Amino acid sequence: MLISTQMTQHELAAALYAPLRIVVYEYESGAATIEYDRPSELLVNSATNA
Repeated sequence: MLISTQMTQHELAAALYAPLRIVVYEYESGAATIEYDRPSELLVNSATNA
């Protein structure tokens, strides 16, 4: 299990995403959608653009 302390030791910007957040939408039909950001992708992109 990766915790925020370990995440920030590798990349300080990871603190922006700890704790991780998700959004769950439920439709009238009973179907659901889950949305979330993948911090690993965002951190790689920010490191590449630095």
